[in-house]
Amino acid sequence: MKSCYDQVYTRADGPLYRRPRPKRYRRNVTVPSGVSPPVALLFSEMRRLCVTYDEIQDSAGTTRATIKAWRRKNAPGLASLEACFNAVGYFFIPTPVLEIQPPEIAADMGALAAKMKLSMPEAFAALIDWTARQQNVALAADQNLAEITRRREAANDNAPRKRTAKHPAPTS
Repeated sequence: MKSCYDQVYTRADGPLYRRPRPKRYRRNVTVPSGVSPPVALLFSEMRRLCVTYDEIQDSAGTTRATIKAWRRKNAPGLASLEACFNAVGYFFIPTPVLEIQPPEIAADMGALAAKMKLSMPEAFAALIDWTARQQNVALAADQNLAEITRRREAANDNAPRKRTAKHPAPTS
């Protein structure tokens, strides 16, 4: 019978003892009870998307401790709550209820939402997004026109220059 001490171990054979790699499970975020509806929605979306506090911290710029404090102690500010909603793919837009809108606007918004096959808040969000894009496009166009005007003024400075003859004088 051959002894196990007769075998020679080299590093080329691999590790002497193989340890199983520890499995890292992503813990789901729990939805707290007794918080405001926007905070509950944020935590439920974090849970649904399997997003961690650290990922929200990196993308939203709100610290992990602040987000965790919303569970029990603190109420979120509008800017930080909006940033966190943007990090999970939501817009945080106040939408007026259909009953408080003027009748002519309510009818048009209802028709627009039906035509777009969206709910009223989604239609408002689409209109606000479209308006913001139009304003950004107009701002970019104004900046482009200002740059073109600046370049034209730089090219047409009309400073007196030394004139050169187009045709040199004939020499005899």
